[in-house]
Amino acid sequence: MVKRMPGLSLLLGEKLSDASLKDLKHETYINVNKIEHKDFSLVFSGFNGYPFFKKETKDYLIYLEGKIYNKTDKEIEQDLVSLINSYLNEGNFKKLLKNFVRSSSGDFLVFIYFFERKSFLFFNDRWGRLQSFYYHKNNVIIISREIKFILHYLDHIHYDKIGLIEHLAIRYTFGDQTIFNNIKRTLPGYLLSNNQNGFLAEENLPNDFSLKPYKDYSKEEYVKKAKDILLKSTKECLSKTQEYYRCIDLSGGYDSRAIFSSAYLEDESVIPISINLISGDESSVAEKVVDVYKTQLKRINPIRDLSQNSVMVQIYKTDGLVDGRITGGCYPNRKYLNLEYDGPVASYMGFGGEFLRHPKVYRKFHKSIIDVIKIDSFPLLVSNSIINNICRCLNYKQKDIYNHWREFFGNHYKESKMADKIAHFYFDYYRIFVGQGEDRARIHVWTVNPMMSNDWLLFSNTIIPRQFCDYDFFEQLLVEIDEKVSVANIPIWQLGFKRSNLYKYIVTHKFTINLGKFITKIIWMIKSRRTSERKNLIEATYELYNSSTTIQNLFNIKDIRRFHRNEFGPNNWFIWQLYSTFLYMKIIEERFPTKVLNQK
Repeated sequence: MVKRMPGLSLLLGEKLSDASLKDLKHETYINVNKIEHKDFSLVFSGFNGYPFFKKETKDYLIYLEGKIYNKTDKEIEQDLVSLINSYLNEGNFKKLLKNFVRSSSGDFLVFIYFFERKSFLFFNDRWGRLQSFYYHKNNVIIISREIKFILHYLDHIHYDKIGLIEHLAIRYTFGDQTIFNNIKRTLPGYLLSNNQNGFLAEENLPNDFSLKPYKDYSKEEYVKKAKDILLKSTKECLSKTQEYYRCIDLSGGYDSRAIFSSAYLEDESVIPISINLISGDESSVAEKVVDVYKTQLKRINPIRDLSQNSVMVQIYKTDGLVDGRITGGCYPNRKYLNLEYDGPVASYMGFGGEFLRHPKVYRKFHKSIIDVIKIDSFPLLVSNSIINNICRCLNYKQKDIYNHWREFFGNHYKESKMADKIAHFYFDYYRIFVGQGEDRARIHVWTVNPMMSNDWLLFSNTIIPRQFCDYDFFEQLLVEIDEKVSVANIPIWQLGFKRSNLYKYIVTHKFTINLGKFITKIIWMIKSRRTSERKNLIEATYELYNSSTTIQNLFNIKDIRRFHRNEFGPNNWFIWQLYSTFLYMKIIEERFPTKVLNQK
C-alpha cells in the first residue's frame, strides 16, 4: 500500500483546509508550516532539523526537501538558478534539469514556482528516494508526500482493484499505481509541471538497468571498487550531517556493519546504536562489532502496542504501510530514538546492500517478469495460488491481472535482456517495499543510506556482472573494509555460519525453488497453527468485513474464507496484509464518510 512521510505538500486550485493540516501532525514534535499565495498553497511538515532549503525572489520560489550529499549548498543553489534562468529565457532547461538530477547524489524533491507565469516545476532525485503522490483534475493539482493530504480534497474516494490486488498479493504496487483511482505515485527521475498547455507528468531521467561492466575486471577488483565507492559515499554523507546526532543503526546482519565500519573509520564521533526489534534482539552481534573499535553501543528499547486501536492510528499516520504487525512493531523504533536526544538525529542505515548480496542471475525458466513473480521464492514469497485467491476475493479474473502486468512491464522495462529487466524489477521491489521502513522512520529522524548513493546504485545495478552479486561478494567486501568485522570473525545473527554457493544454487534452480516453497509452507502452516495469532487475525478480519459497507461491496466473503484456509506465510504475512488493508479501509470510511464511493 502507498506510503510516505513528512515533507512537501502542494495545492493549486483549491483552498487549504485545516483538517488536512491536522492530519500531517503525527507527533507533538512535528511542525506543520504553510505558505499561502493567491495562486497556490505550500505546506511543509517535519521535526526540528528536517532538511530543507528555501529561496524566494520577486520572480520565483525554490523549495528543496532533503539533502544532496556530493555538492555544497552554494553549488546546489547555483545549479538551480541556472535552471530557472534557462526556463525563463526559453532555453533548453530540460537538458540542465537532466544534468542536475544525474549529477546530484542524495534524497531530494525540488519545487520551483514562477510567479509571473503562474507555472511550476516539481522533480525528484534519480532513484525516487523521496516518493510523492499527485492528483490532477481540471484546474486542481495536488502533490504531496502523504496520501491522506490528497484525500481531503477529492470529491470522491474510489479504490482501484488492480492496486488492491498488487498491494495484497505482492505487498506493494507497481509503477505509479496506488490503491486509489486517479492518485498516482511519482516514479524515479520524474517531472511534474504546468503551463498554458495544462498539467504534465513525465519521466525526466528514466533509469536503464542494462549491464555495462568494466572491461577485464576481476571479482577482486570489483570488490575493491565497491569499497572505494562506499567509503566515498559515507564520507560525503558524514560531511553533510554534522549538525545531527549521527547514529549508526547496527543490526546483526551484513549491511549495517559495513556502514558502521566505514563511518567509524572516517569519524569516531558517530554513535553506534542497536534497536530491540520486534523480530528479535540482535544487539549481541552488534556488541561484538562495536567491541572491535573499543567504543560503546547505545541500546534503544521501544515500547510497542499491537492492539487494534493503536495499530489503526499508526496505519493511518503512515498511509497504510504493508501490514499492521510491521507498522505497530516498527513505528516506535525511531520515535524512541528521536526522544533520546535533544536535537535532530541522522539515522544511518544499510539499505542498498541488497543489490550486491541478492543473486540476480538470469534463470532459463524466466521468460518474463511474470515468471519472476510466480516462481521465485525470494524475495517476494509470492505464489500463483496467492495471486489467484486475491483475485477471487476481489471478483477479478487472474488472467486479466497477468495481462495487465505483461503490458505494464512491456511498456516500462525497456532493457533488451531479461537479466537486466530482472535487475530493474528487484530494484523497484527494494526501493518501494523494503524502503517502507525508511519512509516510516522519516517521521522521527532523517535517514541516511550511503549504499543508496548515485555511484553505488549505478555500480551495483548496471556495472558489476550479475554472477558476482551474492553473499560471498559482500563478505569479501567486509574483509576489504575491515577484516575484524568480517563474517568469519563475527557470524551473522541467528546464522552462525558463512553462506556458501549452496544458497545461490537453491535460489537459482526451479526444482529447488519449488521444493523450498513446499517445505517452508508446511513449516509455516505448522507454526501458525500452534499460535492463537492467526485465529485472532482471521476473526478480526471478519469483524471488519461485517462492519464496513465499503469492504463488503468490494470483496467476496466466500473467497476470503478460502484465502484464509489456504494461505500460509512467515509470521502470517498475507493474513496480516488482508487484515491491515481492511483496517485502513475502515479508517478511511470513518474519516471520509461522504466521499467513499459504493463499488462492486
